[in-house]
Amino acid sequence: MNKHDVHKAVTAALLGRYETAKWAAKQAHEAATNEESVAENKYDTFGLEASYLAHGQSQRVLDCEKDWLRVSRRRHYEVELIAA
Repeated sequence: MNKHDVHKAVTAALLGRYETAKWAAKQAHEAATNEESVAENKYDTFGLEASYLAHGQSQRVLDCEKDWLRVSRRRHYEVELIAA
């Protein structure tokens, strides 16, 4: 396995992780904004917990996207350096 193959495998894994994080964030957002999430009494915290989860998942999406972009751009940068 050469560097290019390793880079492709890592980039694909990070892209998969990013796509999974986007899906999870969407699910958490839907749970947080669903009309069933409205508190029925002062002890019902499902909606609050769902909103915390949605926020955390959104942060995870940003982190995964940043990791994926950093790795995918790095290879393009290295190719440009070699060509110069």
